[in-house]
Amino acid sequence: MSFVLSSLIALAGCAGSTGLTDPSLKDELLPAAPAAATGQCVAQIWDGRDGVVRAKWLRIVCPEARTPAFDLDLRRALAARGHGEDLPAAIADYQSAHGLPSDLLAYRTAQQLGLVPWIDEGI
Repeated sequence: MSFVLSSLIALAGCAGSTGLTDPSLKDELLPAAPAAATGQCVAQIWDGRDGVVRAKWLRIVCPEARTPAFDLDLRRALAARGHGEDLPAAIADYQSAHGLPSDLLAYRTAQQLGLVPWIDEGI
């Protein structure tokens, strides 16, 4: 019993150190269009967080992947995290809380919510 308890305490300590409990999306906006791999989509958005409005690029979930079933899962994942039922507002609320001011669904957000595979580039 004490082994199980100490394991749970150790796991709880790990969760905070990996950054998974408070994922940041602030670095998802890119200054230039990334070379999109097959099946990846990007969108140009306007970012004025530093006081100067600039065009930036964001990897997004491709529109054709946003099926009704995908959006239902997305709505549930966001609602479970306290971000409401209205999908565009919930996306914007979640991403803004994590440093990304956009209501376009960033690919990294979909990864964080467990909706698409987690694939790190360069590995």
